[in-house]
Amino acid sequence: MTDKVLNTHALFIDTSAADKESLSKGDDFQLHLNTQSIDADRGQFIRVSLNEFAMYKTFTNVNANNSAFIVDNSATAAQKVSLDHQNYDTIYEIATNFSDKLGAVMLADSTNATANNFLVSDLAPGNTTGINGTTDNIISFKIQLRNVSNVVINHNFTTFLVQMFEEEGDAFALLGGNRIYGSTPSTQNSITVSVDSSSITFQCLYPAQRSTTSHIYLRTSMTTGSSETASLTQDTGIDVAPEVSYSSILARIPVNSEFCVYEPNSDRCYFLDLHQKHLNNIRFYLTDHKNRRIGRRPANTGNKTAAGTGLDQSTLGNLSFSCVLRIDVVQSYLPKELQFRTEEPVVNAKSSGVLLDIRNNPNFPARR
Repeated sequence: MTDKVLNTHALFIDTSAADKESLSKGDDFQLHLNTQSIDADRGQFIRVSLNEFAMYKTFTNVNANNSAFIVDNSATAAQKVSLDHQNYDTIYEIATNFSDKLGAVMLADSTNATANNFLVSDLAPGNTTGINGTTDNIISFKIQLRNVSNVVINHNFTTFLVQMFEEEGDAFALLGGNRIYGSTPSTQNSITVSVDSSSITFQCLYPAQRSTTSHIYLRTSMTTGSSETASLTQDTGIDVAPEVSYSSILARIPVNSEFCVYEPNSDRCYFLDLHQKHLNNIRFYLTDHKNRRIGRRPANTGNKTAAGTGLDQSTLGNLSFSCVLRIDVVQSYLPKELQFRTEEPVVNAKSSGVLLDIRNNPNFPARR
């Protein structure tokens, strides 16, 4: 006999009413079942399934988790630079923002006092290239400094490094460069940088992306037997072996341009079989693919905003989600042992020391 569902509970959750003064937030919600708690007896277990999930995508594709890189040049100390946090329609727009940030650094750091503005040229991919065009989507451009008369001048840099430390986020994936592990000063370049007296050429190594978050993860405090690879748990990939550990993930939700929606198209859906027998307080929270708060750096744990200028997006704003859970109490049946018909052993009367005298035994009829 297979496992049997004894009781089923539908749980409708909406986190938009999270209280600024409480522990709950729109993307990190504490649920208290109180008198509606779920219990399983001996030989039973609790199964939690996700039937629906929906939220508006109120976070940007380029954000605090993928926008930062380090610029280190011969004129000044290393400095952190970030792309603008927003959605970009094309790789060209990302390349333009990237080149403008580097041009601004060159202009500010140059020791040539006559530097007045910068010029970006040979920018690729072009502004007429769509995401599905024939380009390879590898970003490249050249930057020159000019004086007040717009005449190109020497920039006076002898070295110029663009470094994408994984500890700073996923800019390497967004822009198409090599990640650098660790946080100590390095002479590595994440992209190809060619310096001559009057210009610097920047060439990324791999196709750029408009986003680094294809899915968000719905996690929970419930004790489960699920597993995940180490890369889904740790913010950085330093010394991350292809190993697995116990997981807090309930579901993986696809990210679209405006919504994040999950609706199973069959009876097969995300579910967890719980180790615990009593279900009362549950935490649900959202992360990206590296267990980071959506749109925020892990170090800033008090930040409640994934996008925008406000400070309370997940309590007073619009960073929230809704979902429908199915909670089953299931009776677990162990498979029955296979029953085999066994033959009675043949007993040799002589060898067993038993002799039967049937001559006067009433159970045996006399011979005729």
